[in-house]
Amino acid sequence: MDLSSKDSKTKFYLSSRPLVGGGEVHVRFENDGYVYYLFDRMVLARDESDSSAGVIAFRKGRKVFDRRCDNDASVRQRGYEVLPREEFRDIGAK
Repeated sequence: MDLSSKDSKTKFYLSSRPLVGGGEVHVRFENDGYVYYLFDRMVLARDESDSSAGVIAFRKGRKVFDRRCDNDASVRQRGYEVLPREEFRDIGAK
């Protein structure tokens, strides 16, 4: 299944940005008036590291849902290969 085909009702998009010693990746899709972001974030510093993954949803520009994954799941390599890229937007993932 092509997740970003022109005839698909649901399209998925990938965006990313570098962070100190790591980065932040989003997979965005829309459904029924909501905009969902699956995110994977990692920051590595000399004395400290922080990683998180989860789902954040917006409706009419307001954040309405923000949940973290228990296992710090990450975007798999295949996502980087097949999903169309878009400009990164800061969604307030921490």
